[in-house]
Amino acid sequence: MNAYPNLAPSNPYLLNLVASASPAQLVVLLHDGLIRFLGAAHDGFYEVNPQKRFEMINNNLIRAQGIITELDASLDMERGAEIAIQLHDIYTFFNDALRRVNGSKEPSTIPRIIEMVTVLRDAWSQVINGSPVVSSEASSARQLTVHTV
Repeated sequence: MNAYPNLAPSNPYLLNLVASASPAQLVVLLHDGLIRFLGAAHDGFYEVNPQKRFEMINNNLIRAQGIITELDASLDMERGAEIAIQLHDIYTFFNDALRRVNGSKEPSTIPRIIEMVTVLRDAWSQVINGSPVVSSEASSARQLTVHTV
């Protein structure tokens, strides 16, 4: 029985990667998936077939929002304190922005969100690798809630 039913059984590498990942590594993998779906949604804006365009944009934005919702739901608000609150605010901003993008079909916000998600992903990756988060990246992460799109 597949412990991760949403992962394609035809990709045993990905299944093994997820099954053996630490919680922090799973967060990085979720950010990787979020970046991938946001990129695919952005690419959808350049699809000439209107039906395919709509499906690419809508389906990938919904998948991205699903990941954001999962990241937000995984926050430990008691133990995470201020960082958890800030991440919750960032995830709320991302979801609200992506809802607006999906409703308006205006792609200009997506690259900025990808940039912000990448900053978060890189910070998590540095934490996993035991590297201190350098001050410029930490500052960029703090500014995510201040300098919105």
